[in-house]
Amino acid sequence: MNGSVRIPLILLALAATAGTSPRVIAQERGPRIVVVQLDRVFNEFYKTKLAGAQIETRKQEIREELKARETQLVALDKELSELRVQINDTALSDEQRGQLRETAADKQLRFNEMQEQARQVAELRNKELEDMSRRMRRGLVEEIREAVREFARVQGYDAVFDASGQTLNGVEALIYFDDKLDITDRVIETMNRGAK
Repeated sequence: MNGSVRIPLILLALAATAGTSPRVIAQERGPRIVVVQLDRVFNEFYKTKLAGAQIETRKQEIREELKARETQLVALDKELSELRVQINDTALSDEQRGQLRETAADKQLRFNEMQEQARQVAELRNKELEDMSRRMRRGLVEEIREAVREFARVQGYDAVFDASGQTLNGVEALIYFDDKLDITDRVIETMNRGAK
């Protein structure tokens, strides 16, 4: 008799939940909240490493360009030093020393211009690197955010918090979370599937 009573109750319960939407079921079980460490995802994302390599290549090109300018300046400075020695040579006539002074003045002017150009180029290249780095970072962060959103939607999570974030006081935004809630490894694995 007990068995016959249970069957109709189970059928009744199934019938009652059959038309229930997933959202209502989710509300009954409570929200599904997880955390992700975005700084780790960023650092371990294969595209971050590729972007870093591009920036490093550009830095090396800039170093070589600035070094070439510095080499020119050193050579010109050496010429100027030699001219100064010759100008002070008493064995030369006043006319010869006058010509050397004019040559030295022209070279000094050229040296000053080249030095200013080198300074401006260094500033421009540094700004270029900063802009390049900022653009790449912004693009990567947006791609990671979108991937986390999509991952959360597919897995049916209701909220994702960044466990690497800090408050304005420099304290962790999330003081505690159970490791079972951390989806960082799964997100990294998903994002690095397309790595070449």
